[in-house]
Amino acid sequence: LFLLLYPTQGAGVAALAALPVALAAWLWGWRAGLIAGLLNLPLTTLLLNLMGYQPGGWDVALRGGGVGFIALLFIGAAIGRISDFAKKLRQELAERKQAEMKFRHVLDASPNGVIMVDAGGRIALANAQAERLFGYTGEEFSGMLIEQLVPERFRAQHARHQDVIRQQSLARPMTGRE
Repeated sequence: LFLLLYPTQGAGVAALAALPVALAAWLWGWRAGLIAGLLNLPLTTLLLNLMGYQPGGWDVALRGGGVGFIALLFIGAAIGRISDFAKKLRQELAERKQAEMKFRHVLDASPNGVIMVDAGGRIALANAQAERLFGYTGEEFSGMLIEQLVPERFRAQHARHQDVIRQQSLARPMTGRE
């Protein structure tokens, strides 16, 4: 694009020379971006000279104190690092989802009802046996106060037990069901 617009627009389209650098960096990482940045200026100069245009390329980069050349290197490396980070993040997210699915399968395979409660006493997770036992779906359980599952006559005692459990960070089986 830069080479097509240069004859009519002049050096003002020099920023378009960064597009291949950015593309290489995004697709293949920071090393490719750095290499593309290093190769961009000499290749652009060569192609412009072959097309018969003398100004530009090395002349423009060196007259500007090398700022354009350094900018291309920085763009290549920065976009490449962002791309590498995004790829790593996607991979970690996929691994986390896979681990969550395995955990959920193990939890649902339990013959006992299992309910996990957050620090505020709200249900964060319930397995399939707990759903069958209490007659709620996972969505209905989510966010429900655990006290809603405790019979009225045991709620005050249960609240005191919950305070002790939260202070000691202990897992505790639910007992006294009707």
